[in-house]
Amino acid sequence: RLQHLAEAPHRLGPGLAVGRAHPFALDLGNRPLQRRALAGEVEALGVSAARVAVVPTGVDVRRFYPVDREAARRDLGLGEGPLIAVPSRLAPEKGIRHFIDALATLPGVRAVLVGDGPEEPALRAQVARLGLAERVAFAGFQPEPEMKRYYSAADLVCLPSLEEGWPNAVMESFAGGCPVVASDVGGVPDQIALTGSGLTAPPGDAPGLAERLREALARDWDREATARAMESHTLAHTARRYVEICAEAAG
Repeated sequence: RLQHLAEAPHRLGPGLAVGRAHPFALDLGNRPLQRRALAGEVEALGVSAARVAVVPTGVDVRRFYPVDREAARRDLGLGEGPLIAVPSRLAPEKGIRHFIDALATLPGVRAVLVGDGPEEPALRAQVARLGLAERVAFAGFQPEPEMKRYYSAADLVCLPSLEEGWPNAVMESFAGGCPVVASDVGGVPDQIALTGSGLTAPPGDAPGLAERLREALARDWDREATARAMESHTLAHTARRYVEICAEAAG
């Protein structure tokens, strides 16, 4: 039998004997544990490492291909100068308040928050209190077809989440050629390892995040190479690997 496990065993209760009941455990990387860590939990339940397959969820690169940076900025009204995009729901667990604190220590750097959510009033108040109203734009929720323009317009994408599973925004950013600075949570380190086009920072640590943002802005990232790298991590690749594992399990 094939067991598709997308949740951490310790979150499902002590009665779940995954390791003894199923010969395979497959993690698609879309729950709140780092994929490698989740594989480790399954192995700790008694499953041989040879029977655990980790399959990263890919991205539809056609939807996020890079577009002209200057045109994207002009169309979005984002102007010139260093720009960081934060594609995220505006909610406490996304850590955006820590990003705003970090931004306050980066003179001349602007940000666009792409998303909506319950924390928006508090974040707007924080921006005003820190005197960042001229440097932070609230773009609201944007449909998927629009996101490629934000990824192309930005110098960096930042995901300062306090917890994550396998955030689509990281894969989408890479497909758009944009480097990423994100919290060292969930599957983010594995995602960044796919292209090498990003840095991680401790979650909830505004000074640490500011340092990583500063470092990333100073680097000369190869955006074309980043986008090309994602051609090996598409949804088709994910589906193909899943079919292979199913066939393997079926004998």
